Amino acid sequence: QKIFAFIDGFSLKEMKEEQMAGFISGLVRNKLQTDKKLTTEVGRHWAEIVLAQYDWTRREEEAAVMQSLKRADLEEVLAQVLHQGGSRRRVLTTQVFSQTDAKGMAKLGKISADGELIASTTD
Repeated sequence: QKIFAFIDGFSLKEMKEEQMAGFISGLVRNKLQTDKKLTTEVGRHWAEIVLAQYDWTRREEEAAVMQSLKRADLEEVLAQVLHQGGSRRRVLTTQVFSQTDAKGMAKLGKISADGELIASTTD
């Protein structure tokens, strides 16, 4: 719940234009950075092949879109995707317990003798 409160309280209103431009130019620079390893380049090309899209200039196209972003575009994404009540917001929460944490797993449901979760009491 603290995470949701933080996200709902997040706003770009106090961010200066120069600061936002700096963040965007940094992201663009990062996007256009040449691959440092051959495996990175190969992986990027194979992703295009596997998806059958063959868009070899995807990075440059995405960088161009990123450069054209305005404050209003980013605020719209915040409102629609991140903030509560947003039309495109999807929330997934998970909780991870170690196998040795029987108390934590017991909160979720019934535990077998060997420590396996056999029935969940959560929805």
